[in-house]
Amino acid sequence: MANTKRAKFLFKVSELAPEVREGASEGTLRIAPVPFIGTEYCGVADEDALNGSHLSFDLRDGTSMEEATSIAKFLNRNLVSVAITRFGDAEDVAIEVENSSLNLSHVRDGVTGALAALGKNLAANNVQAAIESLEAVRGWSFRLLDDWSQALNRFR
Repeated sequence: MANTKRAKFLFKVSELAPEVREGASEGTLRIAPVPFIGTEYCGVADEDALNGSHLSFDLRDGTSMEEATSIAKFLNRNLVSVAITRFGDAEDVAIEVENSSLNLSHVRDGVTGALAALGKNLAANNVQAAIESLEAVRGWSFRLLDDWSQALNRFR
């Protein structure tokens, strides 16, 4: 379902359109550069699927060009590759959603029935049957948690 590709990128500092900001003295203006980190594809780690891809990272407000250059150098020294995970096509996702909806419907019916039986048995003061109903509620709850965990793991 999920497909992960890795590629090597060179991190470079680029500049957005400069902004006009307040100057050091009151009533003055200055033009401030707005740096960001961009990438240039420079090699493949898994396969050529990411050739032509471009990533960019906006930096916090007020980051200087020097700080941006330092960040880019740090990334170039320390990152071996960048991984991009793409999930299946729309048809695969639609099937997953449909299956999840059916599972949810079954679990909802099971929990609802088990809770109704538990309430009925408690009202009738039938302790043994109430304990069995409680076990059914517990079983349906565990199934719900297990189904949810599996769904999350499929998309990680």
